Amino acid sequence: MKTISVAELRQNPTRALDDAAAGQTYVVTKHHRPWAQLGPLEENGSLPLAAARDRGPVSYDDWPDRPAAPQSEIDELVDWARGDR
Repeated sequence: MKTISVAELRQNPTRALDDAAAGQTYVVTKHHRPWAQLGPLEENGSLPLAAARDRGPVSYDDWPDRPAAPQSEIDELVDWARGDR
């Protein structure tokens, strides 16, 4: 895996994208810190899902406890989204 700065990526994005299409993966850095990852698509053109699979299944038990919003607040948001207010 190669490293490329945001500045380098801005100066020559075609080179990095061509490398990614050929199978190279880059860690994109900003101020010398990892910021993003640039890499190839799967052979069928889809995004790689390995990283998501490595995290395991998602469970509602993992979600933080949050109180439900009162119905009046939900109604107000729905009205706002519809443009009724």
